Amino acid sequence: MMIDDNRFFTWLREHDPKLSCFFDVGAFKGGWTSRVCKCFPDATYHLFEPQSLFDSGIRAALAERKLQHHVIVNECAVGRRRGQAELGIMGEGARGSSLLIPERQRDELQLFKVPLICLDDYVAENAIDFIDFMKMDIQGGELNALRGATTVLPRTKYLHLETWLVKSYGGQTPSIHEIMSFLRDYDFTPLDFLGQHRTPSGLLVHVDIVYMNVNHSPFPPHFHRGLLRGGD
Repeated sequence: MMIDDNRFFTWLREHDPKLSCFFDVGAFKGGWTSRVCKCFPDATYHLFEPQSLFDSGIRAALAERKLQHHVIVNECAVGRRRGQAELGIMGEGARGSSLLIPERQRDELQLFKVPLICLDDYVAENAIDFIDFMKMDIQGGELNALRGATTVLPRTKYLHLETWLVKSYGGQTPSIHEIMSFLRDYDFTPLDFLGQHRTPSGLLVHVDIVYMNVNHSPFPPHFHRGLLRGGD
Protein backbone atom coordinates (compact mmCIF):
# COMPACT_ATOMS: atom_id res chain seq x y z
CA MET A 1 0.00 0.00 0.00
CA MET A 2 2.84 2.41 0.80
CA ILE A 3 4.34 1.91 -2.67
CA ASP A 4 0.97 2.54 -4.31
CA ASP A 5 0.37 5.61 -2.13
CA ASN A 6 3.74 7.10 -3.05
CA ARG A 7 3.21 6.42 -6.75
CA PHE A 8 -0.30 7.87 -6.79
CA PHE A 9 0.41 11.03 -4.80
CA THR A 10 3.55 11.76 -6.77
CA TRP A 11 1.42 11.54 -9.90
CA LEU A 12 -1.37 13.63 -8.35
CA ARG A 13 1.04 16.37 -7.32
CA GLU A 14 2.10 16.70 -10.96
CA HIS A 15 -1.48 16.95 -12.25
CA ASP A 16 -3.30 18.73 -9.40
CA PRO A 17 -0.65 20.46 -7.26
CA LYS A 18 -2.74 22.96 -5.29
CA LEU A 19 -4.62 20.60 -2.96
CA SER A 20 -4.80 22.21 0.47
CA CYS A 21 -7.37 20.40 2.65
CA PHE A 22 -7.10 16.68 3.47
CA PHE A 23 -9.26 14.48 5.73
CA ASP A 24 -7.80 11.26 7.17
CA VAL A 25 -10.74 9.29 8.60
CA GLY A 26 -9.41 6.30 10.50
CA ALA A 27 -5.97 7.83 10.92
CA PHE A 28 -4.57 5.25 13.39
CA LYS A 29 -1.04 6.60 14.04
CA GLY A 30 -1.10 9.06 11.16
CA GLY A 31 1.13 7.10 8.79
CA TRP A 32 -0.98 7.86 5.71
CA THR A 33 -0.97 11.58 6.50
CA SER A 34 2.79 11.53 7.00
CA ARG A 35 3.31 9.96 3.56
CA VAL A 36 0.96 12.37 1.80
CA CYS A 37 2.61 15.36 3.49
CA LYS A 38 5.76 14.63 1.51
CA CYS A 39 3.88 15.55 -1.66
CA PHE A 40 1.61 18.26 -0.19
CA PRO A 41 3.60 19.76 2.71
CA ASP A 42 1.64 23.02 2.93
CA ALA A 43 -1.82 21.44 3.17
CA THR A 44 -3.93 21.19 6.33
CA TYR A 45 -4.78 17.68 7.54
CA HIS A 46 -7.84 16.81 9.65
CA LEU A 47 -7.35 13.45 11.36
CA PHE A 48 -10.10 11.36 12.99
CA GLU A 49 -9.12 8.47 15.28
CA PRO A 50 -10.96 7.21 18.40
CA GLN A 51 -8.29 4.73 19.55
CA SER A 52 -6.07 7.54 20.82
CA LEU A 53 -8.59 7.99 23.66
CA PHE A 54 -7.39 4.78 25.33
CA ASP A 55 -4.08 3.89 23.63
CA SER A 56 -1.10 5.98 24.72
CA GLY A 57 1.07 4.81 21.82
CA ILE A 58 -1.43 6.02 19.24
CA ARG A 59 -1.94 9.26 21.17
CA ALA A 60 1.82 9.91 21.23
CA ALA A 61 2.19 9.18 17.51
CA LEU A 62 -0.61 11.58 16.61
CA ALA A 63 0.84 14.26 18.89
CA GLU A 64 4.11 13.95 16.97
CA ARG A 65 2.28 14.43 13.65
CA LYS A 66 0.85 17.69 15.00
CA LEU A 67 4.38 18.97 15.64
CA GLN A 68 5.61 18.02 12.16
CA HIS A 69 2.74 19.14 9.93
CA HIS A 70 -0.40 21.29 9.75
CA VAL A 71 -2.45 18.61 11.54
CA ILE A 72 -5.70 18.80 13.52
CA VAL A 73 -6.46 15.64 15.53
CA ASN A 74 -10.04 14.68 16.42
CA GLU A 75 -10.33 11.87 18.96
CA CYS A 76 -13.61 10.41 17.75
CA ALA A 77 -15.19 7.94 15.36
CA VAL A 78 -17.06 9.03 12.23
CA GLY A 79 -20.52 7.78 11.30
CA ARG A 80 -23.93 8.72 10.01
CA ARG A 81 -24.90 10.96 12.92
CA ARG A 82 -23.52 12.48 16.10
CA GLY A 83 -23.69 10.46 19.31
CA GLN A 84 -21.83 7.63 20.98
CA ALA A 85 -20.81 4.27 19.53
CA GLU A 86 -19.27 0.99 20.58
CA LEU A 87 -15.85 0.33 19.07
CA GLY A 88 -14.50 -3.21 18.88
CA ILE A 89 -10.73 -3.77 19.03
CA MET A 90 -9.17 -7.00 17.78
CA GLY A 91 -5.96 -8.36 19.26
CA GLU A 92 -3.11 -6.69 21.09
CA GLY A 93 -1.79 -3.28 20.18
CA ALA A 94 -5.19 -1.77 19.33
CA ARG A 95 -4.65 -2.37 15.64
CA GLY A 96 -7.84 -3.62 13.98
CA SER A 97 -10.95 -1.73 15.10
CA SER A 98 -14.48 -1.29 13.80
CA LEU A 99 -17.89 0.07 14.71
CA LEU A 100 -19.35 -2.98 12.96
CA ILE A 101 -19.21 -5.76 15.54
CA PRO A 102 -20.43 -9.21 14.39
CA GLU A 103 -22.31 -10.86 17.24
CA ARG A 104 -20.28 -14.06 16.87
CA GLN A 105 -17.07 -12.12 17.59
CA ARG A 106 -18.14 -9.99 20.55
CA ASP A 107 -16.46 -12.25 23.11
CA GLU A 108 -13.14 -11.98 21.24
CA LEU A 109 -13.04 -8.18 21.22
CA GLN A 110 -12.18 -5.36 23.57
CA LEU A 111 -15.18 -3.02 23.54
CA PHE A 112 -15.03 0.73 24.19
CA LYS A 113 -17.59 3.53 24.10
CA VAL A 114 -16.35 6.36 21.90
CA PRO A 115 -17.77 9.71 20.72
CA LEU A 116 -19.24 9.67 17.23
CA ILE A 117 -19.50 12.61 14.84
CA CYS A 118 -20.78 13.06 11.30
CA LEU A 119 -18.74 14.95 8.73
CA ASP A 120 -21.59 17.26 7.73
CA ASP A 121 -21.62 18.64 11.29
CA TYR A 122 -17.84 18.85 11.51
CA VAL A 123 -17.46 20.77 8.26
CA ALA A 124 -20.27 23.18 9.16
CA GLU A 125 -18.93 23.83 12.67
CA ASN A 126 -15.39 24.44 11.39
CA ALA A 127 -16.43 26.56 8.36
CA ILE A 128 -14.66 24.30 5.87
CA ASP A 129 -15.73 25.25 2.35
CA PHE A 130 -14.08 22.50 0.34
CA ILE A 131 -12.27 19.18 0.92
CA ASP A 132 -9.64 18.41 -1.68
CA PHE A 133 -8.98 14.84 -0.59
CA MET A 134 -10.70 12.53 1.88
CA LYS A 135 -9.33 9.13 2.86
CA MET A 136 -11.47 6.63 4.80
CA ASP A 137 -10.13 3.40 6.28
CA ILE A 138 -12.63 2.50 9.01
CA GLN A 139 -13.10 -1.24 8.64
CA GLY A 140 -16.55 -1.50 7.08
CA GLY A 141 -17.87 1.82 8.40
CA GLU A 142 -17.27 3.69 5.16
CA LEU A 143 -20.85 3.77 3.85
CA ASN A 144 -22.29 4.95 7.18
CA ALA A 145 -19.69 7.73 7.30
CA LEU A 146 -20.51 8.75 3.72
CA ARG A 147 -24.22 8.89 4.60
CA GLY A 148 -23.27 11.42 7.26
CA ALA A 149 -21.48 13.53 4.64
CA THR A 150 -24.17 14.16 2.04
CA THR A 151 -23.68 17.94 2.07
CA VAL A 152 -19.90 17.50 2.09
CA LEU A 153 -19.56 15.14 -0.87
CA PRO A 154 -20.54 17.68 -3.56
CA ARG A 155 -17.70 19.85 -2.20
CA THR A 156 -15.11 17.06 -2.14
CA LYS A 157 -12.74 16.44 -5.05
CA TYR A 158 -11.18 13.03 -4.29
CA LEU A 159 -12.13 10.09 -2.06
CA HIS A 160 -9.78 7.26 -1.09
CA LEU A 161 -11.87 4.40 0.33
CA GLU A 162 -11.26 0.91 1.61
CA THR A 163 -13.80 -0.88 -0.62
CA TRP A 164 -15.04 -4.36 0.28
CA LEU A 165 -15.54 -7.46 -1.85
CA VAL A 166 -16.12 -9.75 1.16
CA LYS A 167 -18.46 -8.92 4.06
CA SER A 168 -15.75 -9.36 6.68
CA TYR A 169 -17.75 -7.52 9.36
CA GLY A 170 -21.03 -9.33 8.81
CA GLY A 171 -24.06 -8.32 6.79
CA GLN A 172 -23.60 -4.60 7.47
CA THR A 173 -20.28 -4.51 5.60
CA PRO A 174 -20.86 -2.38 2.48
CA SER A 175 -20.02 -4.16 -0.75
CA ILE A 176 -18.12 -2.58 -3.62
CA HIS A 177 -21.45 -2.43 -5.51
CA GLU A 178 -23.14 -0.49 -2.68
CA ILE A 179 -20.27 1.97 -2.39
CA MET A 180 -20.08 2.65 -6.11
CA SER A 181 -23.86 2.97 -6.44
CA PHE A 182 -23.94 5.50 -3.59
CA LEU A 183 -21.05 7.55 -4.98
CA ARG A 184 -22.50 7.55 -8.47
CA ASP A 185 -25.32 9.80 -7.25
CA TYR A 186 -22.68 12.35 -6.23
CA ASP A 187 -20.79 12.13 -9.56
CA PHE A 188 -17.79 10.21 -8.28
CA THR A 189 -16.03 7.76 -10.58
CA PRO A 190 -13.04 5.46 -9.90
CA LEU A 191 -9.71 7.06 -10.73
CA ASP A 192 -7.09 4.60 -9.44
CA PHE A 193 -6.71 1.31 -7.56
CA LEU A 194 -4.13 1.25 -4.78
CA GLY A 195 -3.54 -1.36 -2.06
CA GLN A 196 -5.34 -4.69 -1.83
CA HIS A 197 -5.77 -7.29 0.88
CA ARG A 198 -6.05 -11.03 0.26
CA THR A 199 -6.57 -14.03 2.52
CA PRO A 200 -3.72 -16.58 2.81
CA SER A 201 -5.55 -18.64 0.18
CA GLY A 202 -5.51 -15.72 -2.27
CA LEU A 203 -9.12 -14.49 -1.97
CA LEU A 204 -9.37 -10.73 -2.58
CA VAL A 205 -11.07 -9.17 0.47
CA HIS A 206 -10.85 -5.43 -0.15
CA VAL A 207 -9.13 -2.88 -2.35
CA ASP A 208 -8.27 0.77 -1.79
CA ILE A 209 -9.89 2.80 -4.55
CA VAL A 210 -9.47 6.51 -5.28
CA TYR A 211 -12.64 8.11 -6.65
CA MET A 212 -12.82 11.51 -8.34
CA ASN A 213 -15.73 13.96 -8.39
CA VAL A 214 -15.99 14.77 -12.09
CA ASN A 215 -17.56 18.15 -11.30
CA HIS A 216 -14.20 19.24 -9.87
CA SER A 217 -11.94 17.32 -12.23
CA PRO A 218 -8.65 19.00 -13.18
CA PHE A 219 -8.59 16.94 -16.35
CA PRO A 220 -10.09 17.75 -19.77
CA PRO A 221 -13.66 16.52 -20.42
CA HIS A 222 -12.62 13.61 -22.64
CA PHE A 223 -10.64 12.14 -19.70
CA HIS A 224 -13.76 10.96 -17.86
CA ARG A 225 -16.45 11.03 -20.55
CA GLY A 226 -18.70 7.99 -20.24
CA LEU A 227 -17.17 6.69 -17.00
CA LEU A 228 -20.12 7.54 -14.77
CA ARG A 229 -23.20 6.23 -16.53
CA GLY A 230 -21.96 3.98 -19.26
CA GLY A 231 -21.66 6.83 -21.75
CA ASP A 232 -25.18 8.27 -21.20
